[in-house]
Amino acid sequence: MLHGDAIEGCFVAIQTFVPKIVLVASMSLPFAAIVAAGFRPSECTVGDSDECKGDERAPEPQSDTVKMLILTFFCVIPTAAALVSIYFKLKYGIKEAATAAAISDARAAHSRGEVAVDPLTGLRVGPLCVSRVSDARTRKALMALAHFSEDRVKETSPYEVHPFVWPFSVTQLSSIVCHCILF
Repeated sequence: MLHGDAIEGCFVAIQTFVPKIVLVASMSLPFAAIVAAGFRPSECTVGDSDECKGDERAPEPQSDTVKMLILTFFCVIPTAAALVSIYFKLKYGIKEAATAAAISDARAAHSRGEVAVDPLTGLRVGPLCVSRVSDARTRKALMALAHFSEDRVKETSPYEVHPFVWPFSVTQLSSIVCHCILF
């Protein structure tokens, strides 16, 4: 939550859109590479190819390059991706109900405009919802600085800086995500 607006809708939109893009790329790119490497489709075993049905087609011998690409794209890469995902799932910090409850309590403190302790890092995190900060001067300063990263604000400010959760603002993160998806 930033500037008083909940952004769960943006999260859900990205959560449903990104897997679709990954699915398209993971289905089309391997097949395109295999065809470019010289994949030979099945041939008809009975006379004219217009008369062929599924059972009447015989597989053609493939080159070593095509065999290696098929093995890589459909055996090696999925296995490696599964192992990497297992690693990250085991390292995920929210494994207990107490941690989840502490995160909920921190979120409630932020919704009141208070500083909260991040249960995963132990760091004190300032209010994320700028519009709920009670001090008008602090709120105005936070609104003016919301599009800068925390490091940039610390470089230029001689005063204590309210910490942000991310090294980038929401505007910068959305710009990065859009550029990665589109380009």
